[in-house]
Amino acid sequence: MKKKKTFILSFCQNSLNYQEALEVCLYFLRKNENEEINIAAFTGLTYIIFRFRKIEFKNV
Repeated sequence: MKKKKTFILSFCQNSLNYQEALEVCLYFLRKNENEEINIAAFTGLTYIIFRFRKIEFKNV
């Protein structure tokens, strides 16, 4: 589980592609595996919003 959390956070924080990063976070949120993974995915969404300075609500 720690590897998944690390992957989510690092991918969403470092991705140069808004859409790919968004898809990764949404994928894990939809899977709804457990609370820790969901928190990591929400944190990843926060990284994306701050990094790209946008959010497209139609995708969420």
